[in-house]
Amino acid sequence: MALPGEPCEIEPQSSWTEPERWVWKKVCEGRIANFNDGEKYGGKCDPTLLKAWQQDRMLRNGFLETILLHEPFRSCLPRQGVQIVGAWFKELLDLSHAILAHQLSLEGCRFEMGADLSFFRTSKVFLLKGSVFEAEVNLIGARVGGYFDLSGSTFKANLNMNALLVNLSLLMRKVTAHGEVDLHGGNIMGQISMIGAHFKRKLNMNGLRVSELLSMRDGAEFAAVDLTSANIGAGLDMVNSNFTDSLILDGATVGGSLFMKEGSRFEKEVSLIKAKIEDDLNMIGSHFKGDLNMNGARIGGSLLMREKASFAKVSLGSAQILGSVDMRGSCFKRALEMRGVNVGGMLTMGYEASFRDANLSGAKIEGALELSGSSINGRLNMFGLRVGQTMLAGNTQFVGGAEVQLIYADISGNLDIAGSTLPSFNLTGTKVRGEFRLSSEEHPTIKWEQNATLTLQNTEVGALQDRIGAWPSKLELDGFKYISFSRLSRRKVCSLIEWLKKQPLYSPQPYEQLASVLRKAGQQDKANEILYAASERVRDGARWSRWLWLTMLKIFIGYGYRVLTRISFWAFTFTVLGIIVLRASAEGPAHGMPYGIFYSLDTLLPIIEIRKYHSGVDLSGWARYYFYFHKLMGWLLASFLVAGLSGLTKK
Repeated sequence: MALPGEPCEIEPQSSWTEPERWVWKKVCEGRIANFNDGEKYGGKCDPTLLKAWQQDRMLRNGFLETILLHEPFRSCLPRQGVQIVGAWFKELLDLSHAILAHQLSLEGCRFEMGADLSFFRTSKVFLLKGSVFEAEVNLIGARVGGYFDLSGSTFKANLNMNALLVNLSLLMRKVTAHGEVDLHGGNIMGQISMIGAHFKRKLNMNGLRVSELLSMRDGAEFAAVDLTSANIGAGLDMVNSNFTDSLILDGATVGGSLFMKEGSRFEKEVSLIKAKIEDDLNMIGSHFKGDLNMNGARIGGSLLMREKASFAKVSLGSAQILGSVDMRGSCFKRALEMRGVNVGGMLTMGYEASFRDANLSGAKIEGALELSGSSINGRLNMFGLRVGQTMLAGNTQFVGGAEVQLIYADISGNLDIAGSTLPSFNLTGTKVRGEFRLSSEEHPTIKWEQNATLTLQNTEVGALQDRIGAWPSKLELDGFKYISFSRLSRRKVCSLIEWLKKQPLYSPQPYEQLASVLRKAGQQDKANEILYAASERVRDGARWSRWLWLTMLKIFIGYGYRVLTRISFWAFTFTVLGIIVLRASAEGPAHGMPYGIFYSLDTLLPIIEIRKYHSGVDLSGWARYYFYFHKLMGWLLASFLVAGLSGLTKK
């Protein structure tokens, strides 16, 4: 080995060409053999432009193998190793199964026949920067102890790095690969950098292991990418890149965050089925033209899909997101499938976000569900939804005419739909443990489409808050339960009755429920009026025999809700009528009763006797027959009084 500043003591072989002798001299002295320096070899040459290259730049594979692997040359290599710039290799570079003890750097070179580096071993850095490979490059099973740098190189044919092991980093910045690139089963102890790279055909990284960051960002372009079952230790960065074909990350594990944001474009399918992302999955501002499938994915942080990101079909079935999901201001042009998703934080789908169809059936949201200010043009299915806090859907535009379904859901907080535009809304079997808000001081009432129906069958809510006009023209209220109704003390009974009449088919439960709430609020008179209205609806729909009976109940005791007022009225009426009969028939004066007030009353009241004399009065003529009727009506009124006071007529 030459000492620094001294000439090389090992003479070149006689069979070597002049360029090879020159390279050996530079290498042996610890300097870079750079064909681009000066004018001797034509100055700086672009390896992509063949016409500029001269024959005196050409090196043979045998020369390189000799100085790297054979004595006495190998032992004379300096600590800088072999560093060659701008060489031309017309024949196959074959270092397969070679074991190098020194650094090898071949920068800005041309390789006409490609390279065979299969099972190549080096404990040092390996550089192939800025070179052009016209034929296939084979690195199957290669092992690089330092970092492996391919930055700026162009591969015209396939690049096979199957089962590659790199102890530090694999650098492929601004690489252009025209053929397929195979890294499946590779193991990179540091990071992989593909910043600004261009992959024209498939990039296979199936089963890849990367201990640190995998960077595919900053204007990088990819065709099909396969990262199935890959394990990426520190994060995966795809910021501002373009994927023209499918991106498959099924079963992949990312130890940090997955960045797919800031204008990244995905032209075809993106699949993250059962992928595991330890931190955030960030898609802010990106564009997905193909289907995005995240079924069964697990995200340890938040899923960020906001700020004018655009999506085609999105599937999140049975996915688990430990943080929040943020879709604010984004556009979902096709179906959003979130069946069975589990979100540990808040799900935000509002603030000018737009959706086609959305399916949240069986989803579980630990935090709040925010839909306020969004637009949903299609179906929204929330069957069996569970929300740990409040569901906010105020000022939301539901268009397209499809019924919004929130069936058998459970909302732990409030449900707010004030100010929204709705076709029909089905809340059958849903529980809202807080307030069901159809309007508020902050928001106007709902805009219901024509012939809209609000279905509240077997629905339970803590409280109702509304305003006049907040309800649609048709309600289904069977089994609807609530603890309180806003502003009950100020509501007129007639408005409450009109609200109940919005259910076309009569059912007693809605009336009984409202009456119960009114009684608890100290509004007993209003409660009775509600139940009276219920009896009116029963009478209106009854057959003639029952209608006749109910009519009698209405006339004499107000169905049991106006007993004293009605009985008092009829008792007074018949008493006066008896007086008139006594006076008109002259039977009253004839029996010493000039007015007959007490006789009329005594005859009307059964059991009770006001004056014993009255029982012995024997009237004659038509007055006698009237007072038979008079006495009979007394018994009838007494019977209705007992029935009304005992509550028999209310059953």
